[in-house]
Amino acid sequence: MKNVCDEKLDVKLVVQERSMRWKTFNQNNMMPGDSLSGYACEGTGKYVFWTRKAGDNTVVFPTDEEVAKEFAPKN
Repeated sequence: MKNVCDEKLDVKLVVQERSMRWKTFNQNNMMPGDSLSGYACEGTGKYVFWTRKAGDNTVVFPTDEEVAKEFAPKN
């Protein structure tokens, strides 16, 4: 993920592993033009990300537990 904005961002990125678990990557104060990479050794190709203006704690990122519940595989 690349910050193409003109201001710093906080970012949460999750990628899904083949086991269906989500692996989390966080970057605070990501400068314009900076990138964040997320990986899974054996991934499904699915990913989700959230952004907010750096330091804006009025925007709350989901916890890892909330991500797992929200994006759990449907049977």
